[in-house]
This record gives sequence, structure tokens and C-alpha cells, in this order.
Amino acid sequence: MQVQSQSRGAELWPAEREGYDTPVPVAYAAVPVKRSPRHRFPIRAESRLGSAAIGVGVIWAVQVMTAPIANAQALLVTPGPVEVCGIGCLVWLHAKWRRSIDRI
Repeated sequence: MQVQSQSRGAELWPAEREGYDTPVPVAYAAVPVKRSPRHRFPIRAESRLGSAAIGVGVIWAVQVMTAPIANAQALLVTPGPVEVCGIGCLVWLHAKWRRSIDRI
């Protein structure tokens, strides 16, 4: 049994296809975007500082975990390595955010 096709050239729902070809008027005036001001601390240096802080935090965490014997609970009790990694991640993400908005 063959499936019957649509009638020749007729749209199944022609009312829903209306209006796709007409341009939409803009409801606001185009405003030029100002360039962001220059920062005192370069983006590349901030990114490298964040990466370095993450590296220091990871090395410190490995040192804390392997110093007496391998126990992960020492990492939770010792304040410092996880926080340094977290701060490094925030600094690195802030640099990436600055780089993303700097292109505007």
C-alpha cells in the first residue's frame, strides 16, 4: 500500500508559515559599544597567577596527603591546600571572563 502525498504544491498548514520572509523592524536605536577601560593588571598575568596558585595548591595537597601515610582525611583537616586551589580557580576564571568581555 502506498502513502498518498500532499496535493500538488499545497501547504499542509499555510497560515503557520506566513511572516518568515518579512523583515522585523528594530525597536531600539543602535548604540555604539564603548571599549572596556584598560586594567592595571594584565589579563595574561592574571591567568598565569591563577594557574600557578592552582599548581601550588595541588602540590601542597599531595604533600599533605603523603607526608605521614596516605590518608585523605589529613587533607580535610589541614587548612590551606584546598582553599588555595579554590582561590586559584576563581582568579583563573576571572581572567577568562575578562578576556571574554574584552573583545566587545
